[in-house]
This record gives sequence, C-alpha cells and structure tokens, in this order.
Amino acid sequence: MTKIASTLEYDFWEGTILSPLQPSDYFYSFFLTDGTETDYYSDDEGLDGGVGKMYASYNSGRDFGIVFYDPGFTTPDWHKQTVGYQIFLDRFFNGDLSNDAIGDGSSGDITWFEWDSNGDGSFTSEDAQRVFAIKRDWTELPTGGNDFFGGDLKGVFNKIDYLKDLGIGFIWLNPFTESPDNHGYSVDNYKSVDP
Repeated sequence: MTKIASTLEYDFWEGTILSPLQPSDYFYSFFLTDGTETDYYSDDEGLDGGVGKMYASYNSGRDFGIVFYDPGFTTPDWHKQTVGYQIFLDRFFNGDLSNDAIGDGSSGDITWFEWDSNGDGSFTSEDAQRVFAIKRDWTELPTGGNDFFGGDLKGVFNKIDYLKDLGIGFIWLNPFTESPDNHGYSVDNYKSVDP
C-alpha cells in the first residue's frame, strides 16, 4: 500500500488488488508496523464486514472478505425484463401448520446444535448449547434468529399465483437448508431441507 495523503490526524493509504482470472473470494486484514511494533486491523467481534478494530495479535478468522465475480458474465435478457422478489421463507406464508415449532424446549421441538465441534456433520453432547425454535404468532414482533413464524416452502407454492399477479418474474429464496437460524444462513446441513 502507498500513502497518498495526510491530515493532522490521519494518513490515507491506497492499494490495488487485481481481480483473479477465475471468480474467487479474497480475505484480508491490515498488518500495521511502526518500528518494532506490529498491530492488526481486522473485522470486529460482529464479523459483519463493518468498521473493524485493532488487535495485538493476528487471527485469520477475523479477516475482511472481497468477492470477485466473473468479468465475462452477462446478465440474461429475461432477467433485465422482469421483476424479482426475495422471499425470507419463515416470514412469507405458513402453508403447512404441521411443521411449526412448539417453542418451549419440550420433546418434539425443532432443535439444533449451535456448532459441529468435530467438523464431520455429526452433533454430540460435547457440542455447544442446543438452539430451540421459538414459535411466534404473526401478530408478534420478531425477537431474534431462533424465533419462527412458520413460513415454509408450501407457503411459497400456495402463493405462486399471487406472485404472478403482482408481476413477479422470478423469486430469490433465502437459504432453506437445515439451519438453527430463521434466515437460514447458518447452515447445519446443505443436504437437508429445514424441517
């Protein structure tokens, strides 16, 4: 990186990263050396790609990320001429009442282990706490990642005509594989539809 400007309080640095030939993800942190001391600037504990913070030691798990896309990709014409609609399944429409959570942690609730500590897809008593799906009513406000309102794939199928009448040409679904979160992005099993 090269220093390109300075004020009384800040130095401004710039660097260039060339896009790879194949689409890929790059991860990075900043190593700041002043004399013999080195500090590290990475993402903060929220791991949200936001402001970040300084650390005394480097941890690759806090790296920022850059996603590179295929420069040869062209948007299909059908996509340019239609309206898309993203569906967060749990918040869309409850089409199957039989798969709703009970919500009190009793037998029969939908439960997940928070982490797979051995990395092989099996969950044991040594894994972190279990997450119970809390059943919410449509009139309640959301409270967190494990509050479920009951929207499901059957609900999307039931509303296809409604979406067409709105002029929707394609839908984009939040992940719907097995996950401890209502939004589906913390995947436990890519090969299983969330119950």
